[in-house]
Amino acid sequence: MTSDPWDETTIAQLVARVQDPNRDRFFEQVRRTGNCHHPIRLRSTAVRSRNGRILMIRCRNRRESVCPSCSWEYQGDIWQLLFAGVAGGRKGLPETIATHPMAFATLTAPGFGAVHGRHPGGCRQPRRRRYCRHGRPNWCDADHDGGDPALGDPLCPECYRYQDAVRFNWHAPELWRRFTIQSRRCLARASRDSGQPVRLSYAKVVEFQRRGVVHIHAIVRADACTDELTPPTAFPAEMLVDALTDAAQGVQIDIPGQTLRFGSQLDVAIVATGGTSATPEAVAAYLAKYATKAADEPGLRRRLHDLAELEALQLRPHLRRMVETAWCLGDGEPNMRKWAHALGYRGHFATKSRRYSTTLTALRQARAEHQRQRDDAADCAPSVEWRYDGAGYLTKGDAAFARAAAAHERERRHLRHLDKASRP
Repeated sequence: MTSDPWDETTIAQLVARVQDPNRDRFFEQVRRTGNCHHPIRLRSTAVRSRNGRILMIRCRNRRESVCPSCSWEYQGDIWQLLFAGVAGGRKGLPETIATHPMAFATLTAPGFGAVHGRHPGGCRQPRRRRYCRHGRPNWCDADHDGGDPALGDPLCPECYRYQDAVRFNWHAPELWRRFTIQSRRCLARASRDSGQPVRLSYAKVVEFQRRGVVHIHAIVRADACTDELTPPTAFPAEMLVDALTDAAQGVQIDIPGQTLRFGSQLDVAIVATGGTSATPEAVAAYLAKYATKAADEPGLRRRLHDLAELEALQLRPHLRRMVETAWCLGDGEPNMRKWAHALGYRGHFATKSRRYSTTLTALRQARAEHQRQRDDAADCAPSVEWRYDGAGYLTKGDAAFARAAAAHERERRHLRHLDKASRP
């Protein structure tokens, strides 16, 4: 069930838990939290309650390395939010949403130096092979696989423009804001030809690449400028693609000594059902995956108070250099040191426009209401007050049981997914 070895103390605590007369209460609590790895413990202020005095709730950490269960739930909520905005007919959105012009855009970062990657025929094969001024080659004949730790590392760390890369991360939220403004302007010009003004709705997710810079993936939808969510007339999806492409290629930020813009590898595809890779289900699953992946990248776990804390993070040398560069640039850029652990990126990993879809708050409230209807009334009665009692499990044995139960549940979901995929 789990790859972690159990010592004698953990095994003894597991046996004691199984022999505990109140074990059913504990097992039910773990099940209610979805086998959360670090649940929040609440204690009832009442002198006595029918089902016990301790209540456990999810930690709601979206990092898979911290709690796979809560990360999986967060990813599911993001998928529901994204899919409702492209498919419609759910979460209070009309079914006509599926007929709106929609596009899936990937806005990349520019290059800041040659890095190791996965390319057919070899990692780096320039037309002219030469050595840089530091004596390192500008080519690489290796065929890196997906697990190669060299992926994303620069061929020459001394030639790599670390300051430019960190500044791009720092200004990426502003670059995205200007892109949305420019996209609306391009849509306004395009909609004048159709005779009906359109409104832009979007949901975007930020991805951290192996080289430590951010890419932006976004679902963009064109709505008619009405009080209701209705599709625009005489406005094909191709016009939306052209408007987004023009906006991405034209937006820029001028800072002293550098002009920031998106990279040349721009991809804008029409989202439509049937026959294409950019289906509503596919793009929603793609963005939901990166919503949790970005938060789990190395170096993004916690905020730094001193560079000496880097020793405990066990970063790749390239990412360590990115963190150190962001820390040094903090001397001239207010608050950048607060985001050095995020390689200079200071924005949200997942955002949406107001009219795109439902909200995470609404999804969580609906799930909480469903949980209250299923659970024992004594645990959820309004008259019972709860106060914070701590976080995590009280023994290593209880924590090991929750991890094993979570692994079993993940395996069960995986087998169920394979079974559905194999059906005709």
